[in-house]
Amino acid sequence: MQKTPLTLAVVLTVALSLTATGISVYQFRYLHAGQGLYRSLPPQEETVIDRTTVDALRHIVQARADIHGNEPERARYDVAEAARIAGTIRDDLSSATVRNRIGIARKHLEFEPAEQVLRDLPAIYAALDETEDYLPTDRARQRLDAARAYLEKNDKGGAGRELALADKSLVTVEVELPLLDAEKYIDEARRDLAGGNVAKADAALKLAEQKTQAISIIVKSPLHRAKRSFWLAVKRYSAGNTADARMYVEQAKTYLEQASKLGDAKGREEAGQLLKDVAELERKIDAGGKAGGTALLSAWERSKALAEREADYLAAGWSEEETIQPREYLLIEAKLHVACAESYQVTAGEPARAVKELDRAETYLEKASKSGLTGVAVQQKIVTTEKKLAQLKLRPADSGAAIRESYDAIIEDLGEMIHHVKSSDMVQEMEESG
Repeated sequence: MQKTPLTLAVVLTVALSLTATGISVYQFRYLHAGQGLYRSLPPQEETVIDRTTVDALRHIVQARADIHGNEPERARYDVAEAARIAGTIRDDLSSATVRNRIGIARKHLEFEPAEQVLRDLPAIYAALDETEDYLPTDRARQRLDAARAYLEKNDKGGAGRELALADKSLVTVEVELPLLDAEKYIDEARRDLAGGNVAKADAALKLAEQKTQAISIIVKSPLHRAKRSFWLAVKRYSAGNTADARMYVEQAKTYLEQASKLGDAKGREEAGQLLKDVAELERKIDAGGKAGGTALLSAWERSKALAEREADYLAAGWSEEETIQPREYLLIEAKLHVACAESYQVTAGEPARAVKELDRAETYLEKASKSGLTGVAVQQKIVTTEKKLAQLKLRPADSGAAIRESYDAIIEDLGEMIHHVKSSDMVQEMEESG
């Protein structure tokens, strides 16, 4: 799609419009940057992902049936098909083209001069233009701009780091993380079948089945759809279209009502609380101006935090009630409350609620630290994170860019801790299955 260059007048008009509706220029850029955590999936893409996931599941289940039917050759074929189809899920994502372009540039860095790699960048910018209707791209653009500056100075190392960060900012969290786990188990099953260990292959495929199913559940879940509806409401409100914004809020309410009746007790409670707050949100939207824009942005951020909590649980493969020895559970809940604290402090300007959320996050981290179940590396990160949270509590009324960056760094660290613990569990599961 051909893009029309923005003139200074257009930029100023957009800035004034956003300010009038209560969304600052910084917040607007933040929305489109997405902090590397939020990725929008168009409805048609959700349909494709769901259909492809079911196809992969069919081959995984057939492979297990082949194993139990003593047909290892047929099982090998179905495992190979499952691996191939799982790969197409990632290839069909909105971000696939631009991420592949970034991958090409990163590969060129290994053997081409910086001047040659610079020629890859226009195609990456063009691919970002084509995807910006579906997902936030500002963070990737910032990293790409930095990579270009490094290349112009013949600094291939710096350019490589920035290109890697640009790629990371475009990860579709709700799909790619559980998909990565599923592919690991499928590959393990392939190796086990090649080695003649059919029992271990079946165990790996059982876990792959679970992880693949999680993708389909996530993209169709009420919380994921509530998040998308709030996002669309923010975009419409920022454009001055209050009626459409109100319509999308109504959609979000419907999805939150569903979420408040499903899943684990904590998830139902949090979804129910957000649903209660929507009544005040609607009054602010109807009144117009800054309060409506701020309330909408905060609702989107909180729905995003809840959707990511759900995705973390599904990717881990168990629910709150099923956990006897909580490990990921404590970290996942801490991450949720840090994200909510960020929304209350930076966006909504409610320091008291922010401090309350930080207190809750600290409680979960303290339990995780005392559990003795997290390992040395995670234990050390928990201690560091607790200190960072304590520093945030000293400045509850500060809503500047530095505070936002501090929150984002903590959330990213918690995400890495969750993934580290989950990976350790995967290794243990595979060892036990053998």
